Amino acid sequence: MLQKAAASLAICAFWLGATLPAAASQTAQRLCGWIENPTPANWWLTDARGQWIINTQGGRQADGDTPTFKDNQWVKTQPDGYGYGCGCIDAVVEVKDKAVVKIKMARALPLATCRRDKALKEPGE
Repeated sequence: MLQKAAASLAICAFWLGATLPAAASQTAQRLCGWIENPTPANWWLTDARGQWIINTQGGRQADGDTPTFKDNQWVKTQPDGYGYGCGCIDAVVEVKDKAVVKIKMARALPLATCRRDKALKEPGE
């Protein structure tokens, strides 16, 4: 009887292990830093830990919305409005891939907030 229970647990552990890693690698986090939109459909956030991919043209697209930036919160790097700003997102992320899966909340911050953070390098520097 004990052997059957152990075998059943081993089978369950195998199936759970086979189906949970993707979910287990996802975690809710607040990310704050430079949010860039350099070209159509490409968005990422760079914080002190590195670059987190939000959207890529023709590829991965996070659910949810990026922050809405006012003119004084956005640096245009191209005449058509692409550029970057400072902000935070509360999101579900895949830590291993540094990919944003779902944005739950997003807010723009003053540019000075990121410029004061010595751990962040302003885009284009």
